Amino acid sequence: MSTDTEIFAAIDQAVEGNATFSELLTVEDKQYLMNHGAVRSFPAGEMLCHQYQRDDRVYIVVLGEVEVSEEVEGRSVTLARLGRGELFGEIAALFGVPRVSDVRVSKPSVLLEIRGAVLDRLIESRPGIRRQVIQRSCLRITQTALRAVAPFRALPEEAVRILENDSALVSYPEGSEIVREGETGEFFYIIIYGIGRVKSSAGGDAVNIALLRPGEYFGEWSLLTGSPRTATVVAATQVEVLQVDCAAFLEFMQQYPDVHDRIDRVAHNRHEVVSYTSAYPESARKRQVILDRIEDTVKSDERFLAPH
Repeated sequence: MSTDTEIFAAIDQAVEGNATFSELLTVEDKQYLMNHGAVRSFPAGEMLCHQYQRDDRVYIVVLGEVEVSEEVEGRSVTLARLGRGELFGEIAALFGVPRVSDVRVSKPSVLLEIRGAVLDRLIESRPGIRRQVIQRSCLRITQTALRAVAPFRALPEEAVRILENDSALVSYPEGSEIVREGETGEFFYIIIYGIGRVKSSAGGDAVNIALLRPGEYFGEWSLLTGSPRTATVVAATQVEVLQVDCAAFLEFMQQYPDVHDRIDRVAHNRHEVVSYTSAYPESARKRQVILDRIEDTVKSDERFLAPH
């Protein structure tokens, strides 16, 4: 069997056995992945993925075996061993969120390495496929998005499950408002894909304050204080978010005061920025010019939609 045939057979096995992509990719799509991937050999012991790392590479095992593990209470726990035809890394690559596990080569292996941009171009060329991927991988994406928030990373599974059970994946088209200044807060949000633009009124004008990328959260101030939203967040591109219910978020904050303190500090720092913007509109307009330029760059280059 030729190397190309082995690689294609591994891709076919990976896709057919993967709940995310099964039946979604055609023969031509699989050939595209093979043509744009790199075949690499790895010795046993080499680390491919680090937990919490941002990395856009997707792997398919052609020969050999890799071990998936996670650090729990200071020790490494093996979660799975993946062999020929198995795929990993696709959720972090597609949605720009950090890795949720370590992956180490357990036996000498040959892998097909695919850059996230290659997979992204393939999916973007097929309208609706990203939403299908989200629907098929709902639980995994939810867990990954929650673990992308730094204060949540070291928490036990039962803690994260409080948020998991009262959350939903929601899509916002470019230009739509996700939250509006002055409204009552009902949800906590984590960006999974795309760019959010934070705007606030300053001197009667709406000015940009910040850009939010995958793995970043917003909406915490209103939930923690009971105050109206202090800023509007608009989808600068197509945006996918994890939306967590207010009651679940507040229950979680009560049960984990250390996390509450960390989120609260960020909320107050952000509130100070918004207050300063309102008090000094000229400074805010200068900030807006800079952010407008950054946003133009981000929107013109898809690599920024899902960080490497």
